[in-house]
Amino acid sequence: MRTYYQDAGIHLTSSAIWVDGRRYPLDQIEGVWRRARGLPGGRLIVQLMILLWVGALAVLSFTLGARGHVSGGMLTRLFTSTGGLVVVGVFGLVLSVLAVLAIEAVLHGLESARRFGRRQELWVRVRGVDVVLLTTTDSVRFGKVHRALVRALGNR
Repeated sequence: MRTYYQDAGIHLTSSAIWVDGRRYPLDQIEGVWRRARGLPGGRLIVQLMILLWVGALAVLSFTLGARGHVSGGMLTRLFTSTGGLVVVGVFGLVLSVLAVLAIEAVLHGLESARRFGRRQELWVRVRGVDVVLLTTTDSVRFGKVHRALVRALGNR
């Protein structure tokens, strides 16, 4: 007997699939389909708002500086003294770190929305009855189970 997939709740072999203690023989499965419901999570929206906030803060800072709120004499004092250069360097470093963290938060949000965004269901028809085998938001696990089931049904 060949094992196609196995984890804590699912064991799929060449003869049957066991899901949460229930056994479904492969020779009685008449069809397989999947459904996806819902939209990606709200975490992505929050992380996009953080990126927009950081971008707006950067544009506002640039606009205030460009309109003459920072005088030329002040810039000359900052860039000609050692203490001023240290302040400019630390301020630039802090802004760079904040920008990188904001971008990282958005990228992490995109990845988590892609992997854990929608609720996916794997359905089969067993002896004329439609049965939900798996409901999960983990698209990687869902894909592995679905591919393994299609392979097992193709090899029966």
